[in-house]
Amino acid sequence: MTDKEIHKVNVERANHFRLLQTNINFQALVLDHYFNGYVLELHNQLSEYTRNSEQYNEVLRKLDAISITKSYFLGLKETGRWSEEELHFLMINPNGDIDD
Repeated sequence: MTDKEIHKVNVERANHFRLLQTNINFQALVLDHYFNGYVLELHNQLSEYTRNSEQYNEVLRKLDAISITKSYFLGLKETGRWSEEELHFLMINPNGDIDD
């Protein structure tokens, strides 16, 4: 893939995520409950278990998974924003090189 094609894919993915964010079901289930309410539930569960116990570590794994998912979504937004800027640069300077 060329740089331009990669940037277009990044922008498309970011746009898909933007659309998801406008969906009230996604907002309620993922953005509100999964990223906030469920995290609080899991955090409260930690106090119920002995540190380094199997149950405690399972809760930590769930918290890690949520963190990874949230980072993925934030990365989509940031990469999409950056790729939009790079595509704009390429439109202005069609023969220009993209600096990394």
